[in-house]
Amino acid sequence: MIVSNNINSRYNYKNTTFTSRSKMLKDADDICRRVVTEFPATYSCSKLLKFDTLTKYSEGGRLQGYCDSLIKLSRKNYSAPSEVDYQLWREFANIKKYKVANCGELADATQIALKLNGYEDAKLLDLYAYNKDTKTMRNLDHSVVGLNFKLPDDYKYNIYNIAYNISPDFRIYPQNNSIIVDSWLGKAEYAKAITSEYNTNKGLIRGKSKYSYMAPDEKLLKEGEEFCFVPIYQPFKISDGALSHFGETYGSVILSKNRGKVDLSAVKKPPKRETIPEREIIEERKYYQMGEFKQKPEPVNKKNKMLTNLKMFMFIFANMF
Repeated sequence: MIVSNNINSRYNYKNTTFTSRSKMLKDADDICRRVVTEFPATYSCSKLLKFDTLTKYSEGGRLQGYCDSLIKLSRKNYSAPSEVDYQLWREFANIKKYKVANCGELADATQIALKLNGYEDAKLLDLYAYNKDTKTMRNLDHSVVGLNFKLPDDYKYNIYNIAYNISPDFRIYPQNNSIIVDSWLGKAEYAKAITSEYNTNKGLIRGKSKYSYMAPDEKLLKEGEEFCFVPIYQPFKISDGALSHFGETYGSVILSKNRGKVDLSAVKKPPKRETIPEREIIEERKYYQMGEFKQKPEPVNKKNKMLTNLKMFMFIFANMF
């Protein structure tokens, strides 16, 4: 039996089978932008560093390494408990405090934001390339949220969420009205349009290497490949308490027209330790020499400088005899 990740029916105040597709797309895009605003973050790739050449310098390399390390610590921190509520609390608390996240963290936040706004069919999806000649799958290391992705009745999930060398049987394709909500890019768009963007340097999801942009004439897909998606298996049900806590703490993700319709009465108290232990952060900052990024030259006091030089001269002169 497949355990769905639907929220309680008391949140289902909106019918998501719209006759007007543009209304759903407009809402999804608005929610996506609200998530990006609520969770400003630096990524462990060069997307926000603006210049690809920055990675050639030690500062850029250290910054990327530091962000990547914090993301790994955050995932280790929020993935430790078995309760899905604790995972979510720690995940979002880490994003807010340290302002580092990748597409996976942003997709988690976006999915919950969509559910709070009534879109219960929001699915976490991983992006893959399927080679029609070799019948193999290539992981493109990118996570998004999908709307209007109908799964076959007999669909069997990738229950271990294996990322590489997976069977093509897990792949699904978007329908004409399927929408991709990509908080990494900061927008929502119909699936066929946004996958076309992924295949160009406009997508900025991956380049020749993890830390580089795509060249103007570079394509993400190789010969014989096509984009497809693999639904992420979510065996645990998100509780009403976790949803209420998210909606109360990060209320800006709820659309104005939906405020007052979302029941936030089931707020559950978060665990005591929500974020990465400070000692681990200190160790990472020391390892990547991140302290240098915050150091500023102290203003020079000419009077004190002259006094210091005079004392040093007198000390040297006294020791000469």
